[in-house]
Amino acid sequence: MVNENPGLQRALMMQSFRDLERAQDWMVTLARADASQKLARCLNLIALNHQTRDAGRSDQFQSNSLTFELPLSRSDIADLLGLRSETVSHQLTHLRRAGVIAIGKLRQVSILDLKALRRRY
Repeated sequence: MVNENPGLQRALMMQSFRDLERAQDWMVTLARADASQKLARCLNLIALNHQTRDAGRSDQFQSNSLTFELPLSRSDIADLLGLRSETVSHQLTHLRRAGVIAIGKLRQVSILDLKALRRRY
């Protein structure tokens, strides 16, 4: 099927390249970034996936804010980032106090200033 449709073949290849680039970026983040950079990048990726999935939009955000439910616990995020859960909690508090995010009930997070979040990594 792919061989019969060059447009589909090209689209799949381009998506694979984008996925590979994201994976490489993530590996560099985990290897070189500090705790605040890791968490900012992680929140941005979760928000991007949330908005793309739910709104069917491209990789660009349409606004500078977004509210979503974290799909992972703080402990899971810590494990993913190679941090302690206390460090994740501390960094979330730091982002909240800086006005970058708001934390609601359960796992609800609002990114209040996406540009400020992106400047942190």
